[in-house]
Amino acid sequence: MCKQDDAPDPLINACNGRQCGETFKGPNSPNKPAVWTENWTSFYQTFGEEPLKRSAEDIAFQVALFIARNGRLLRQPKWGHLKELHAAVKLCEKPLLSGLRATTSLGKLQTVRKIQQYLHLFDIMKNNPELCAAFLMNQDEIHSTVHFLDSSYTLSPNSISVLPHCKNVDFNTAKVNAQYTTRTREPRQKLSSSRMWEEYTETVPSFSDTTIRSEFLLEHMNTTQDTSDYLWQIFRFQQPERAESILKVNHIGHVLHAFVNGRFIGSMHRVFKVQRFLLEKNMSLINGTNSIALLSVMVGLPNSGAHLERRVGGSRSVKIWNGTHALYFNKFAWGYEHWLKTVAEVGLHGEQVNVYTDHGAATVQWKQYTDSKSQPLTWDRSYDLELDINGKRGSLSEWPEYRSVLELISYYQGKPFSDMVWYHIPRSFLNPNSNLLVILEEEKEGNPLGITIDTVPVTEVCGYVSSSHLPPVVSSRRRSHNRSEHRHLKYQYERRLKVQLQCPYGKKISKVLFASFGSPKGNCWRHSIGSCHSPNSLDVVQKACLRKSRFCTSVEQNIWW
Repeated sequence: MCKQDDAPDPLINACNGRQCGETFKGPNSPNKPAVWTENWTSFYQTFGEEPLKRSAEDIAFQVALFIARNGRLLRQPKWGHLKELHAAVKLCEKPLLSGLRATTSLGKLQTVRKIQQYLHLFDIMKNNPELCAAFLMNQDEIHSTVHFLDSSYTLSPNSISVLPHCKNVDFNTAKVNAQYTTRTREPRQKLSSSRMWEEYTETVPSFSDTTIRSEFLLEHMNTTQDTSDYLWQIFRFQQPERAESILKVNHIGHVLHAFVNGRFIGSMHRVFKVQRFLLEKNMSLINGTNSIALLSVMVGLPNSGAHLERRVGGSRSVKIWNGTHALYFNKFAWGYEHWLKTVAEVGLHGEQVNVYTDHGAATVQWKQYTDSKSQPLTWDRSYDLELDINGKRGSLSEWPEYRSVLELISYYQGKPFSDMVWYHIPRSFLNPNSNLLVILEEEKEGNPLGITIDTVPVTEVCGYVSSSHLPPVVSSRRRSHNRSEHRHLKYQYERRLKVQLQCPYGKKISKVLFASFGSPKGNCWRHSIGSCHSPNSLDVVQKACLRKSRFCTSVEQNIWW
């Protein structure tokens, strides 16, 4: 499969994104299926930017639209929130696989919003309703009533209604009836004491330490060969007298640290969508030989897009301004640091010796942690880490057997939590005996004393349905149970509007925080009792769900009043 629209045979041009229902033009050959390789619920988050969040209703809309437009394969189907949509599509199986498709407009072009209401109609055969299916789409932001096959349908804003037999609406994407879950961070251990930490600071290499020499600046990615995110670039020059100067480095990449004569003078990082940045720092030069060391950092490499072979990274130009004239060092004697005299060992010394393992940690000199740091690039380690999950004690290492926590998942909530970064530790990282946690602090202001080890369990579940919601979709198999020979199962499988909640495995409902039958206000995050409310709501729910792992109740007035 390939994301490229004109992918040649036998490659399949596929869609990868969030709105493939709208953006995918379809396969470029009748012999290729329409494939949605990844249904993104969000997207990679940019440091400092607001998180991108999608609702279950928006995801359902795009999935239904993709199917309506001849989509064949959807990976990552989101079974939990969209199981009702999948059941409705399953009821449309015959016409979807063998029917003829036609598209008809059911509404006028609304010039204000410039959005049209469409009907996606599959193999409409009035003589055989099982071979007919329809997807009624409303792209307007208000409710709309349309007429289709002698019937009227009220469509919710920005929604698609699925009619498996071109008659009754079985599912509407704006009415996803799935539970909402809330996760809560529960601190298990605070690493707030300086006695719990030791530190080791990287040594800034000199020009004589370098193993590769070049008469010009080398490109970052070709030099490191993806063996490390870090590359030292070092040069030295003669200065006839002491002088206050300005170092200017034009850089393509993510981060750049600068050192003069072994002392840190500053860092810069790129801004999202702006590849190039300029590091400009004041520095004091000595009389004689001066050494400039630049640490280029790439937080991952480009992995998609056209002309990847033309992408470049690293420092592109270096000059020093002494107040009267500029000295250019693009074509100069540069040294590049490789710890074992091989390109495969580009990076920091701590990486080369595996300082994050017990064996590697013994090869460097550690000292007691102190709050004040004169240099960045400090490794912090703690052996006092203990984690108790579900009564089982374990441990973790940030890089156990080269597995990095920092490169897995970080989560940024937004403005209220702008100073908080969470890193996910997979349970498979937890070992029964080892208790080593190692962290690399690139910034001089880094402080590990604020680190806590938390668990993030599901603590609350919530469900909400209204009279405008649809009952759960009845599959074809369950419908067969409603025939005369299975009348004893009729009550179990008949369509009734209901709320369904389920706890994670091994958990049970211990408390009901809020329940209201009537006209409650708000949503699952902010709610209150409305003008109409049954006083029995809380008692009904408590009797039905307390000390149970799952809960289901019908929205019928006779049980609430």
